[in-house]
Amino acid sequence: DLVLEAERIAIGEQAIERLGARIAGSLGDHRLTIDIDATQAQLDAVFAGSWESGAWSGEISQGAIDNDVLGSWRQVEPSSLALSPESVAIGSLCLQQEDARACVEGTATRDELAVSAQVSAFELASLSARLPANTFVEGAVGATVDITGTPGEPRRGSEAGAPDVAIRYTSPQEAVASTLRDMTLNGELGADTLDFSLGVNGDYESTLAIAGRVDAWRSSAARLDVNVDAEIPDLAFLAALYPEVAASSGALTADLAVAGQFEAPDVTGSVQLTGGRAELLRAGITLDDVQLSARPVNGNRIALTASGQSGEGTVSIDGAVTLDQSAGWPVQATVRGERFTLVSRPDIELVVSPDIALSGNAESLEISGSVEAPRAVVT
Repeated sequence: DLVLEAERIAIGEQAIERLGARIAGSLGDHRLTIDIDATQAQLDAVFAGSWESGAWSGEISQGAIDNDVLGSWRQVEPSSLALSPESVAIGSLCLQQEDARACVEGTATRDELAVSAQVSAFELASLSARLPANTFVEGAVGATVDITGTPGEPRRGSEAGAPDVAIRYTSPQEAVASTLRDMTLNGELGADTLDFSLGVNGDYESTLAIAGRVDAWRSSAARLDVNVDAEIPDLAFLAALYPEVAASSGALTADLAVAGQFEAPDVTGSVQLTGGRAELLRAGITLDDVQLSARPVNGNRIALTASGQSGEGTVSIDGAVTLDQSAGWPVQATVRGERFTLVSRPDIELVVSPDIALSGNAESLEISGSVEAPRAVVT
């Protein structure tokens, strides 16, 4: 028997607290037991097989993974495994968690890849711990990933879907829920191209469709060709995504086409928000009658207009942003308002009348003009 024990191992950013391995038997018939205790997961597995003519063949059994986020998974049945300098081959290796199952199988040689992985009936509720406080997600998802091609130029195809996913947020004021239906995500990644599509239907006849292609995705000269179509009659679900928003509403429509180099794409189409409303908990205010319009002019320059009410006053924004990463995303805008309630809490109340101009980019922004405060109370 040979026993190996190690502690406090660092592999990249992953920390392994303890590694245990025990091998018993002979080259022709042996058994290897592995026990790994990492920061956020534990892994156990047993390998049994033989070494002959420079190759190993056998099976994996008793596989178990315990993850802080994804939960506990157990191997369904033994899986074959063959290793040699020329190839790796694994039979159907499946792990199960209640009704959910994750499987992988395939072969890899110096000249060819053929690997497939599937996940079915995975409950999303286990991810709620990673969401903002009081936010919960329910539903099940399935996915497949196929890898073909060669080790030097692999090609990956993927598909994911979920019939119904519910997002719920519970605040002291009210509970908000939104359901996403018929969610599908498809993608195909090659050596130089990425093709993808996303489709989602939601409450109140909401729809979202994104489809596109990225050429030369690994280089600085990557080019986009993406189309976005969205029709969301009610934005109530935003309160489930942002805990600082107690309630929200409004209608959003988008019809966009993005094409050209990634750093400075050309955009056509428009985005419109009408009848927007949001209760902001931290500021203690309610934004009403929010209107927003974004429309491209001259290719990569986006004109923005927005307006809204708070308290007895209003505010409006008129500006433009240039989609040019090399220039730091230049922006110019004016903000004007009259008796707009910016904060309304028991400890502070602030009403402002701004008349300011903004100019610059993501690294440096110049602000000029004036802001009057018809009412400012601090207690």
